[in-house]
Amino acid sequence: MKRRPTSWYLWKLMRYAPFICVLHAILWGMINASTLLYGVFISRLIADLETGANDRATIFALAFAGLGIGQAVLWLIAGRTELVMRFSVSSGVVRRNLLRMLLATPGAVALSHSVGDTLSRFRDDAYMAEDALDWTNEIVLQVLIACSALGVMLWIDTPLTLMTVIPTLAIILGARLAGGHLASLRRASSEATSRFTSTVGDVVAASLSIQAAGASDRTIHHIAGLAGDRRSATLKDRIVTQAVDGITWNASAIGTGLVMLFAASRIHEGKLSVAEFVLFTAWLGTVTNIAVDLGRYLAQMAAARVAFDRMEAIAERAPADMTIVDHTLLYLTGAIPELPAQPAPIHTQIDALSMAIAGQQIALPRGQMIAITGRIGSGKTRVLQSLLELDPAGEAAFLLDSAALDNVSEDLNIGYVPQVPKLFHGTVRENILLDRDVDEVSLHEALTLAALDYDLARFPDGLDTIVGARGLRVSGGQAQRIALTRALVTRPMLLVVDDLSSALDVDTERAVWSGLRSQPVLTILAVSHRRFVLEQADEIVVLRAGAVDACGPLDEVLANSSEMRTLWDEEET
Repeated sequence: MKRRPTSWYLWKLMRYAPFICVLHAILWGMINASTLLYGVFISRLIADLETGANDRATIFALAFAGLGIGQAVLWLIAGRTELVMRFSVSSGVVRRNLLRMLLATPGAVALSHSVGDTLSRFRDDAYMAEDALDWTNEIVLQVLIACSALGVMLWIDTPLTLMTVIPTLAIILGARLAGGHLASLRRASSEATSRFTSTVGDVVAASLSIQAAGASDRTIHHIAGLAGDRRSATLKDRIVTQAVDGITWNASAIGTGLVMLFAASRIHEGKLSVAEFVLFTAWLGTVTNIAVDLGRYLAQMAAARVAFDRMEAIAERAPADMTIVDHTLLYLTGAIPELPAQPAPIHTQIDALSMAIAGQQIALPRGQMIAITGRIGSGKTRVLQSLLELDPAGEAAFLLDSAALDNVSEDLNIGYVPQVPKLFHGTVRENILLDRDVDEVSLHEALTLAALDYDLARFPDGLDTIVGARGLRVSGGQAQRIALTRALVTRPMLLVVDDLSSALDVDTERAVWSGLRSQPVLTILAVSHRRFVLEQADEIVVLRAGAVDACGPLDEVLANSSEMRTLWDEEET
């Protein structure tokens, strides 16, 4: 994926809601500009006192009160605007696009990083993007206001301004140069956090296996080591950041001290009035603070560069025309529109359906069962993933009238049960329906075909039983049959299953396959090495190193394929 500059991402985000971004910049610019008015009012009041004109004291008091009230109102409006900009324009858009890109990536390669690492990038790196947009939006007017204040200070007393500002800026720039490796520290901190959260997520998912292996103590020790690495990396990042910030923030106080030293002689010589000195001192903070903010802004941009790179990395296999800053609707206000009805498959008849595997075409007659078998590593699962367009690098495809389909998921009504079923933390019903509009008759038919109805009667809350995170509260066989029910509930014309019997006992396996084979119009494509399943098949495809070694009925492939005979004998053993 092409590496883009940080400015490109920020410009795209600003263009998503230009009115909000411009309003946010203007409001914070008004707040910063109005702060300068305090110095003007105080200097004018002192000037009046010096000349003996006390008649405007009440006016200045009212002006102070009005300015304070006005700033409070501006703060409220600007704060609200910033919340909208942060969560709707920046992090909201980025996170939605990240999820959209992951869902658009072929399933077999969608998640190239661990779940914990991915969540860390969704949470922390999107927040960095949010901060970068906020700073960029505010810094332009801050610089203009500070330059205006600097111009007035130079007009009042050029030598004093230079003697005060130049040393202060030198201190700030020196501190920033010393913190130039902040980006590398931020990257190390982010990666350490990702490793820690990823491992914790994996440990929670595999807690039963860890306990069964007696590896709890070693696992805790490993997590403690990762936590120590994270603490060390974060501490280095924070120390350097706070040291640089501390030096730059104290530069304002240093500047004020220099003003005191140099201004005394200027006042004594009559080259600087007390009122001008007050104005000079009041505005000095604005000038020095912008140098501080510019330094912090540069550090923020370095951190944002790291964040954008990390977010792009988890979606690097998404379609090339998608980016993490695409303009997509978030529906943060108003009613959320209804989802469009799921379009019916284009092809409802599959009499002419076939599949091509490594250049060899194999028919898939309606109502028949085709089994794919082979040694471990022969490419069985990859063939299924390629057929379902989950693996773009595969060499298998579904054909209709010998022509490849444009979009398998839209063209055909296919049910798919992967080798390792994925369940979500929710009820059995939610895991089966996935928010699809399915009638109760179809649901109960699917439950019966998957032989899940007996288990369902023993579940404490039936279909409303919580399966737990990743299905930890149900057995492996129950998880497989919940996934099978999910695939059958839409009454598919083609059922694709990958090693469906791996977690089933003998009786349940026979009940499941008996139910599936009783459906006269259901075509089944199954990956398996089990004798019972192979005996159910009308045709068997034997794979060897990703290519078709033999194809035909069981007796025929046993007679013609030494590979099949070896597999058959190994299964018996």
